[in-house]
Amino acid sequence: MVERLFFALWPTAALRDALVERRERLDPSATPSSSMSPRLSPSTSPSPSASRSTNPTPTPTPTSPRPPATAAAHPPERARPRLTHPDDLHLTLVFVGAVEPHLRACIEAAGDDIACGGFELVLEQVGSWTKQRLWVAQPRQVPNALFALVSQLQQNLLVCGLEPEKRRYRPHLTLARRAPPIEPEPVELRWPVSEFVLAASGSGRRPSYRIIRRWPFD
Repeated sequence: MVERLFFALWPTAALRDALVERRERLDPSATPSSSMSPRLSPSTSPSPSASRSTNPTPTPTPTSPRPPATAAAHPPERARPRLTHPDDLHLTLVFVGAVEPHLRACIEAAGDDIACGGFELVLEQVGSWTKQRLWVAQPRQVPNALFALVSQLQQNLLVCGLEPEKRRYRPHLTLARRAPPIEPEPVELRWPVSEFVLAASGSGRRPSYRIIRRWPFD
């Protein structure tokens, strides 16, 4: 099985539970559907006058063929978001990807020479990234220590032949995938960051990620 590697921050148990509790408020599938089939009223017996007919052999009235049912007539239920397993919640620092086995030692060494102390990260918003169809928890103000940590890891990985990603770094924790848009909600979840990790992802298991190594801050 091919594993993809990444450096990340892993939340404490208390923060993980707080994130899961907050996510449960967002999941629309937790609310039962209010649509119900209409109740049919009981039929009544025809009155005697209605049962009489002045024409014993009435001519049948031609009817138009019923149009075929369409998908719009019975819209599908809203798909449920794919929730991240609680033990998989994390904040990616640097995504490495699938690498050759001989590079594993070099990648691990990239975490050894990091000059960074502990810091506090405050998650201040829960919302959605509409284009990516994600629910995320993210900070509004990113501490300089987090940017410095990411930058040092990227620099250390250069000797392994791994170039930094071109896209702008947007720190976040993914709460759900394939999720519908939601309005952003303010939160205040304080995260005392005391370590970072090297983790691996693989398909076909839950949780999907496993921690390979940890680096506590001095």
